[in-house]
Amino acid sequence: MKLVMYTSMSQNTITPSFEWKTLNSNGTSGNINLKCLLYGPENKDHIADLHVYPSNFTILDTLWSVSSSDIRLKQDGIHISPLELRQGEQFISIHNQDSYNSPFLVTINGMEISHLQNLLNFHPVEFSGNIYGTMSIPSRLSEQPMIPLGITVRNFHFQDGDMGTLHVTGSWDNTEKRINLDAMTRQSQHDSLKINGFVDIADNSIELNFSPRYTSTEFLNSWLKGVLGEIKGTVSGQLQLKGPLDSLDLYGRVVLDTLRFTPPVTNALYTMASDSIFFEEGKIIFEDFLVHDTQHGSCVVIGAITHNKLEDFGYDLSFDANNLLAYNHSGIDNNDFWGTVYADGNGRLHGNTSTVRADLNLSPKYGSNFYYNSSETENASGSEYIYFHNGETQDKSLGITENKQIENFKDNSSDVYLNLTANINPNAQIVIYTDRKTGDGLYLRGNGPIDISWHNKGKFRINGLYTTTGGEYHLTIQDLMKRNFQIQPEGYLRFSGNAKDGDLNLKSIYTVHSVSLSDLNIGQNISNATTNVNCILNFGGKANNPQVTFDLDFPTAGDDMRQTLQSAISSQEDLNMQMLYLLTVGRFYTYDYETSSSASAQNQSVLAMQSLFANTLGNSLGSIIGQALHLNNWTFGPNISTGRLGFDDMEVGGQFQGSLLQNRLQLSGNFGYREQNTYANNFVGDFNLRWLLNPKGTISLNAYSETNDRYFSKSSLSTQGGGIMFQHNFNKLSSLFRKKKTKK
Repeated sequence: MKLVMYTSMSQNTITPSFEWKTLNSNGTSGNINLKCLLYGPENKDHIADLHVYPSNFTILDTLWSVSSSDIRLKQDGIHISPLELRQGEQFISIHNQDSYNSPFLVTINGMEISHLQNLLNFHPVEFSGNIYGTMSIPSRLSEQPMIPLGITVRNFHFQDGDMGTLHVTGSWDNTEKRINLDAMTRQSQHDSLKINGFVDIADNSIELNFSPRYTSTEFLNSWLKGVLGEIKGTVSGQLQLKGPLDSLDLYGRVVLDTLRFTPPVTNALYTMASDSIFFEEGKIIFEDFLVHDTQHGSCVVIGAITHNKLEDFGYDLSFDANNLLAYNHSGIDNNDFWGTVYADGNGRLHGNTSTVRADLNLSPKYGSNFYYNSSETENASGSEYIYFHNGETQDKSLGITENKQIENFKDNSSDVYLNLTANINPNAQIVIYTDRKTGDGLYLRGNGPIDISWHNKGKFRINGLYTTTGGEYHLTIQDLMKRNFQIQPEGYLRFSGNAKDGDLNLKSIYTVHSVSLSDLNIGQNISNATTNVNCILNFGGKANNPQVTFDLDFPTAGDDMRQTLQSAISSQEDLNMQMLYLLTVGRFYTYDYETSSSASAQNQSVLAMQSLFANTLGNSLGSIIGQALHLNNWTFGPNISTGRLGFDDMEVGGQFQGSLLQNRLQLSGNFGYREQNTYANNFVGDFNLRWLLNPKGTISLNAYSETNDRYFSKSSLSTQGGGIMFQHNFNKLSSLFRKKKTKK
């Protein structure tokens, strides 16, 4: 504190003036002017008269006024005319009656506790509230001071936690030179907090015993909100706050009656009940805490929060999760990544207020979905990932770049380090949007250990091989038509550091059913036949610059027919044109209209329009069915396709694909009816069943039944089969047969 005194003296009169200012930011400043008249020995019982002039002082930025007052000192006591410190409706006044030996009456009306803390520079813990009450102090210095009963603190808060109304009684222990306190606060009839102890004036120390009963845990937010989010609940038990005022500590044990919190990192709501927290010197200890989420998952937490006299907080917590909701962020804030992830595994969270470290080893469980928005519409003229146009094809990047969330984290003063080993399996769906608005992108399921390291002020690194077991690629053509390509197994994404340099090797197929071959004009003997056509998209190259190529396959055609069709579509330009036509109209493109009759050309245009209408109707029905059933793990695709004669020989059917029993049983197939004489069976009923025998899906049972569609075959209506499939990734042939060494 900086204190300056100016004074003048004349005979037996002193006129001092004081100015002061504390150096800390929570202190006070001001001035006070006095006039003191001293009496000589001839006035045996009269010592001095002191006059206080009106003045002002500040506590923080709050201005207080000091009223004028007269103070008379005599041998038998002190007399004070009303002396008042006031700020608005808040005031403290002190005075006594005319008698010099009558006690001083101190009245407190609405004074904020925090103002007293600032005056005393006492901030190891924070209190707030408005004090009301009176205090009686003897005017004779030799008498024992008394502390009155009945002080009330309204709107009492401890560490910003609402504690209700506090009632305090106290007394002065003249022998120990300390103030004994007894208090109780409550918010309702069902809770209470009893406080007893003392403030030692001689040793400048404190010892307060807290006995909470269903007391709100809101006060914990000031210490733990940054790690656990907003904490809500109640506690019971015994807690002691003791030590010198500048180095307090907590001791005791409290039981969590109920506790709810949502950590910002996971954004998932967790609950706890009936677990104990132990307070020791410099530690808050958690032993076998059982934490539940809202989806029947759980984890066990052990560890401690450390501190240095209620400052410099740190933490070291370990957990073991069982189907825990480990990540629950929505995409409504336009974040680049979000999702819902359920996981088994373990981890460790440690650090302090300036550094957060998370070491995690997790395996996703059924129902997990993780989304990444790679579209960069602000940097591109359009959001289409694949363009169809004349000439060479153009590709756009998947846009795997350092995202907005990471950039925002870099503005945080704290250092955040994340080390994650994700043992990804088909339980988790990974979605990489190329256009979030239309839903275009890769919807992947697969296997692979992925190691991720990230520092919010450094780099994002990812290593590992992700091998696909299935999924879809959603493509919107000119904002009108949606086509869902099936991702084939054994594709991969390989990362070795920078996510943008990841290697891609993915194959996706969209099947157009019952395409008429008459449009290709490749022979009268097969003009009445139809075949299924697989439109293939191959993704290769790097994640930040993928190469997309097209291809066509004819799964229901024989070897001779396949060779004939491939010869008819020989050039890359032909392939691109047929791909576009098949995806949009559902038919092959017919060449050489100029050599055809006008009637034939007109007929081809009518058939194309009928086919386009039928395809659009089929896709619209698929969207309606998907929205009505609300089945995330199932897709349905009604199919309406026209034949050589348009609506006169069209086919009606549908495809389905989905999983049951937590993705262990996978089903797909198609069904329908066709009115054509070239087939031995007009009804179609194909299915494929796959049962995963282990969680990773490397061993499975397969069964299928397929309708024979070959134009020359009428003897066999369908083909059935089954078997067992083993899948294993390896870099060397020797590693395929090598047994893993078990750790001892």
